[in-house]
Amino acid sequence: QRCDDISSYERFDWAIPVIELFHLQMMLATTILRTHYGDIGVPGSLAFYASMLGRNRVTLDGPDFYATNELLQHTFDAMVIRAWGLDLGCDCVQGMLDYILQEKLEQRIDIVLDKLMELSELEQLNGTVSMNAALFIRDMLIYIELSSAIKAGDTGRIHEMLVWVTIFCQVGGTKNYAYELLRLQRGLKCAWTDQ
Repeated sequence: QRCDDISSYERFDWAIPVIELFHLQMMLATTILRTHYGDIGVPGSLAFYASMLGRNRVTLDGPDFYATNELLQHTFDAMVIRAWGLDLGCDCVQGMLDYILQEKLEQRIDIVLDKLMELSELEQLNGTVSMNAALFIRDMLIYIELSSAIKAGDTGRIHEMLVWVTIFCQVGGTKNYAYELLRLQRGLKCAWTDQ
């Protein structure tokens, strides 16, 4: 025990919340994996992509967090690049770069994200694979933001993401996590002081 140490840093008081947030990130990655895993024979499912990329450590039985995180990140990057290419009407990266140089980048990103995030826009997507990709991108944006906020130690961003993570937990079948996160949010908003 280091309870006699003079500061909270030296007592490692900061370590427990960091571990808890990392555990939350692992749980969210597993929930996204379970939600979007699908079947190995179905194009657009994470099982299909894991098979195509030879990611044998990514399974539903006991997912390896680092392998799962890597698959989620790589799949997200590929889907975003493909969605961007389709929106711009080009099939190659060079065509996308040429187009981007001519236009204002931030406005284009907003247009593409709005198309992917609006539920009403999902009906206009071409087929189930495209709709599943849009839902996966939506879920991954929340995961990436939470991961980034945890890494940066930004409590404001973490607090904003807790609402979405709570919804993920409720919908994803991890009701105990949802209950605990609701309790945490209630404490942060109503019961506890700012200190």
